[in-house]
Amino acid sequence: MAIDPKLLEEACDWQAALAGDDPDWEGFTLWLETSADHVAAYDIAMGLDDAVEAQKPAIAAAMPANDQSGDHAPVFRRRGIAAVLAALIAVPGALWFATLDRSVDIRSGNAPTEFALDARTRIALDRNSVLRHAKDDTSKIELASGSAQFEVDHDPSRRFSVQSGDVTIVDIGTRFAVERNGTQTGVSVAQGMVSIQLGRGGSWTVHAGQRALVDTGNVRIEPIDANAVALWRRGQLSYRDAPLSQVVREISRYTPQPVLVDPAIAGRHFSGVLTIGDGRTLDKNLADFMGLQRVQEGGSVRISDRP
Repeated sequence: MAIDPKLLEEACDWQAALAGDDPDWEGFTLWLETSADHVAAYDIAMGLDDAVEAQKPAIAAAMPANDQSGDHAPVFRRRGIAAVLAALIAVPGALWFATLDRSVDIRSGNAPTEFALDARTRIALDRNSVLRHAKDDTSKIELASGSAQFEVDHDPSRRFSVQSGDVTIVDIGTRFAVERNGTQTGVSVAQGMVSIQLGRGGSWTVHAGQRALVDTGNVRIEPIDANAVALWRRGQLSYRDAPLSQVVREISRYTPQPVLVDPAIAGRHFSGVLTIGDGRTLDKNLADFMGLQRVQEGGSVRISDRP
């Protein structure tokens, strides 16, 4: 499908606007629903960042060295280059898209970022996280690693699901977060409800103010503060009576080195709020809060009881 360069510029403008402090989701949705061309233009804009990175030498060569040559590019060419450069600015530096033959990978960097997946789905992606979906199908998302919050406008005619390992989370018109830490998947619901299904069988409904923890087929549903869902968006991690083994597993996504816990204290429970910062002091703060010690062991840190 040929896309009008002006439409592509509009898509880049929307991408920049949505990355700002006060995104106009309603206006963007109306623009996106105007026609299929708008959707296609936005999809192209979302994927331009990776393409620009690969083609930087060609783009630089295509730009005139100065204005004295008198060789002016046609309007289409100028708009095309402008749109590419606009996309380079518009896509948050922490986010990049890798388009494979049959799937699209969305990766964050060292900071959380937010974007619109399509007209009805908005995503906040935590740092060091990876999402994946099939080309031309944003109704099924895989959380390959890390954490993400999803805000989905309910549409009875269209199912939206997130896959995390062998766990499938099905939206029932809601706002929820999914965390994947090794074999463990956490599903926290801030609004509405979701259904979680295991590949080996079994289905549970998780309501607002609840969190489901799934690990190797075991499911535990516990109450949480709905306002604390995806608190990492504000640079914090909140726990209420959580096993130390779970806490350590989760903070390891932010720390420079993997954090381990002595099996003898892995079952102890922790309640409190940890500030993420750059991740360098997370394990130390946790150990200090609990009166424990942290010991450097090669390329990792171990938290254990004090002697």
